[in-house]
Amino acid sequence: MEARPGCSATDDRARARRTSSASAPTPTLTDARRSATTARNLVREGIDPVAYRQAESIARKRVAEGAFHLVAQRWLDFKHKEWADETYRKAEFVVREYLTVDLHGILTHGIGYRRFWAPCAAHFEQIVS
Repeated sequence: MEARPGCSATDDRARARRTSSASAPTPTLTDARRSATTARNLVREGIDPVAYRQAESIARKRVAEGAFHLVAQRWLDFKHKEWADETYRKAEFVVREYLTVDLHGILTHGIGYRRFWAPCAAHFEQIVS
C-alpha cells in the first residue's frame, strides 16, 4: 500500500479489510445477471430489493430457528431458571425421550394436535401402566 497525504496506514489497512473478498465466493456472470434481473423486476413492482433480501433472510432464519427441537430447548433453558433441578431434569427427559424423537426438525407451525398428542400419549401410557 502506498501512503497518501492525509491518510494513515491504519486507514488503508481498515479499507483493505472492508473491501477484501478473499473469503467471499465470487459469483458467476450468470448468477450476477440473474440477481440483476430479479432486482430490476422488484423495482418495477415498487419493491426495494435490499429490503426484500433482508426480509427473505429474516424469514429463512425464523424457519430454521422454528424447528421443534430448538424451540423446546429454548423453552427448557428459559424455565430452568424458575424450576427446581429435579423438575427440570424430568421435563428435559420427557422432551428428549418422547417429544423430540418424533418431532425433531419439524417446524412448530406444522405441528398439529394429533401429531403432538401421539408422543405424549405414548409417554402417559407408560406412566399409567
